[in-house]
Amino acid sequence: MLTEKDKIEQFKREMRSIRYYEGRMQEINDELVKLNRIMREPKPIKYGEAMGNPPNFYDLMEQEDSLRAEYEELHGRQSAVYEKLSLIPNEKDKDALIALYIHRERFEE
Repeated sequence: MLTEKDKIEQFKREMRSIRYYEGRMQEINDELVKLNRIMREPKPIKYGEAMGNPPNFYDLMEQEDSLRAEYEELHGRQSAVYEKLSLIPNEKDKDALIALYIHRERFEE
């Protein structure tokens, strides 16, 4: 059974992970753009060759599917954190949590 303190610590870890999620989602997006460029790129056809997909087309499609699945998982985790943050009624507290744990700003007294 998780105590209240354990739940708070878990939420802090989730908020710290937001930067990783955003960075990895950007990397996945860049990889998807490259894959789409490769898959859509017209290939010169030699005489006697059948028209069709490049030889590794299906491998590229599988790679694209796995990247999209990973992106959706990360997006779901990120959305869950922001959904939990939206439950905090005090805007100043919410902004402080975002600044401290997501943006990793340090406050001086």
